[in-house]
Amino acid sequence: MLVALVVSLAQTAAARHQGARAAAAQAYLTSLFERIDPARSAGSAPTVRDLLERGSERLDRELAEQPELRAEMQALLAQVFDQLSLHDQADPLWRRALETRQALFGPGDARTAKALKGLATSLARQARYAEAEPLFQELLEREQARGNARDLGSVLLNYGLFKSVTGDYAVAETLLERAVATLESA
Repeated sequence: MLVALVVSLAQTAAARHQGARAAAAQAYLTSLFERIDPARSAGSAPTVRDLLERGSERLDRELAEQPELRAEMQALLAQVFDQLSLHDQADPLWRRALETRQALFGPGDARTAKALKGLATSLARQARYAEAEPLFQELLEREQARGNARDLGSVLLNYGLFKSVTGDYAVAETLLERAVATLESA
């Protein structure tokens, strides 16, 4: 009974922590849209870009005491900037998210790998192939060591697509075949 009680208390504490993180994330994201400064917008409604830029400027200040959440928000904003083809804004956010996650969780953690994958993909989209290549290689090595078939398959797929864009079709074919086989086994 004592073991069950300890496990139950640990699960309750973890659930409270996750709930607090979710509430903080929701509050931060909501504040992006509530704090519209008409003076900065010169009388017009702010664009999505304006809101995102203001949100990224506030991350370090408002989430200074919550590095895990800050890294999560950095990665989220970086992903949105990338989707909007605003790579200059995405790049530093990906790098800071990666740095924070490596410090918090270590290089072998899935959250760190996700930030590394985001940065590598972002650099590839910008045709910064020489910078992206070693990141994809590092990511592939990390995912092979971690042994999660789903994550490994995803990396193989992204790396294979990267190699096809760079014209290395033989390697791309090999990576993509491995990706399919790995994902089918997952």
